[in-house]
Amino acid sequence: MEEPKISVVMSVYNDQKYLHEAIESILKQTYSNYEFIIINDASTDLSREIILSYKDSRIISLDNNINIGLTISLNKCLEIAYGKYIARMDSDDISLPERLEKQIIFLENNKDYILVGTWNEVIDKNSNILDKLIHPTDHEEILKTLMYTNCISHGSVMFRNICATKYNEDYIYSQDYDLWTTLILKGKIANIPEFLYMYRDHVDSISNIKRAIQVDNAERIIKKYYQNLYKEEYNNTLIFGWINYHSAPDITDSFIVKIIKNKLLLEKIKKSIKSECYLKIRSNAIFDAFRKSRKICKLFGLKKTIKWLFIILIQTFYRKIRIMLHALRK
Repeated sequence: MEEPKISVVMSVYNDQKYLHEAIESILKQTYSNYEFIIINDASTDLSREIILSYKDSRIISLDNNINIGLTISLNKCLEIAYGKYIARMDSDDISLPERLEKQIIFLENNKDYILVGTWNEVIDKNSNILDKLIHPTDHEEILKTLMYTNCISHGSVMFRNICATKYNEDYIYSQDYDLWTTLILKGKIANIPEFLYMYRDHVDSISNIKRAIQVDNAERIIKKYYQNLYKEEYNNTLIFGWINYHSAPDITDSFIVKIIKNKLLLEKIKKSIKSECYLKIRSNAIFDAFRKSRKICKLFGLKKTIKWLFIILIQTFYRKIRIMLHALRK
């Protein structure tokens, strides 16, 4: 029997509704030389029974006696992963048939690359396509983008199974963002410019219910990434100048409060808005972004005579429209 070249790793917790689709999307891949490591993180629904119902010899089933979370569960999978490459898969998402084949070809042909993701289609609970996420594809662009946001979809990645590669267990959430900012210092990263993965956006997804924790983690990760990349202390202006507009208004308010309390920092940001034009805002809708942007400019003391110019970026991230606010000089 041929030794598996890819280890697909997936953690499952109470995903019975979408689990069949996720497993079958891997089993129907055009590339077949892989092992599929599935760890059941003490699910209380029928997830375990669904996993065990599959008799494919490539599936390796693990069970946690208690719920230990995604980060530690994935590390348990990595400890036994035999493949030259690790491919991630989320238990409520779908991989398109040619995903593994195209990713392994890319990594085999580009030895200086350590990880590759893909573009994604966003689907709802019924697998209807809601949106398309076009992430940066070039290594240099990804290197810069990671300074303010995660531009690599966790479930879509394949990376080299190099010694000691594991997720940082200090992060219950955003463990992927931390890993990307670590791996990119060891090798190049790319996204294949094709829609090879379907990310499911539903009310129970981690991205929706743990938003506040993810934002706090992102602040820590960005600071560490900056220090590792530039070998110098992190400039807080970059963090507080970037205001992350997710679906929770209280997150936005907490960032604004931090800015207002720091008079010196406030002056720096006001100057940056007027000259450097780097304030980036993510929102669910253009109208919402416009309303919140005006709120910030009012707090920053910007005059009504300042002209507004909104450039809508085609690239989106987890259904949030990314907008760059250009507050032009008078």
